[in-house]
Amino acid sequence: MKYNKKEIDTALDELRNNRNVNLKEEEMQKIEVISFLSSTMTFNEAYQRREKKNMFGLTVDGISFDDLCDLKLQTGHEKDMMDVSELRKIRSFHQKRHEHD
Repeated sequence: MKYNKKEIDTALDELRNNRNVNLKEEEMQKIEVISFLSSTMTFNEAYQRREKKNMFGLTVDGISFDDLCDLKLQTGHEKDMMDVSELRKIRSFHQKRHEHD
């Protein structure tokens, strides 16, 4: 992924102002940098429950599935509620598929 100086400066300003940043090359290659979680979950708490994932050939730390769902539900936004519903369906599908392996 290549970003120009303006895009990088904008992302850094967002992080300095405790706002989340999305970096996206293609729809399936999206990285969200979260600088602030919520008033009910500290970064350290979420970091203790982090999950390691492989992305783009790298092993990265990511927020746990349960923490991601909790944070999305806390927003109260309809889209986040729908995201959680879909994420749970996908997770259930994969769990059932692995039970039969």
